[in-house]
Amino acid sequence: MNLPNNSEILKQFASFLLESGLSSVSIKNYLSDTRHFFRFLELKKENDLDKVFQSITKYINEYSSDQVTLLTPKATTNRRLASIRRLGTFLKSTFNVSENLSETKVDHNASPSSLNSTELNQLLKTNSSAISSQKILDQF
Repeated sequence: MNLPNNSEILKQFASFLLESGLSSVSIKNYLSDTRHFFRFLELKKENDLDKVFQSITKYINEYSSDQVTLLTPKATTNRRLASIRRLGTFLKSTFNVSENLSETKVDHNASPSSLNSTELNQLLKTNSSAISSQKILDQF
């Protein structure tokens, strides 16, 4: 498997979604969620998408755990995982990626984040709207 770079994948994924008959709003949301996952991979210093998608379950589990740590609402995390599953469908049909993402679900009882404090702070900067004082208080 030889996957193109992230921006090329996003372009081709957008075309795939458009051909599937999705609305422009849905496509925008799928692409936003995919970029969010790609940012996570960049923070983990995983730039080789071939390697990532050969062992995607490992990265999905880490991503889910980090979403819990960031106090991302369960519905948002599940939507993001659904977008990654759709990305997997696209990669399978276009690039013959064989990893099955259909069973991936978030575990909101997962252990703390696998990100270090610097990586966590960078993600918080890009996802600051996901944190509210009520969510923080709910943790106590």
